[in-house]
Amino acid sequence: MSEQMQYGYAVRGVLYDVQEAYLLYQEGGLDDGYWKTRAASILAYLAQEPACKIYRQDKSKGILHSDFVRWLDSSMQSQQGGKL
Repeated sequence: MSEQMQYGYAVRGVLYDVQEAYLLYQEGGLDDGYWKTRAASILAYLAQEPACKIYRQDKSKGILHSDFVRWLDSSMQSQQGGKL
């Protein structure tokens, strides 16, 4: 397996883990402190262009939850000063 494929699997693992945490948080299943840590971690992770590219690919395929995508896009845009 190529390093690029392995990296893609790793990014997707983190992305889907945080998506699950987001959905649990929205349902009241996670406390604020834990969610803030998970949110900060995905934003830092996706600040790296290779990881962000994988996120954009999966988003374009429609395989991520729409509420999570809206939150993540908005959060990334705020963090990057309006650029996504």
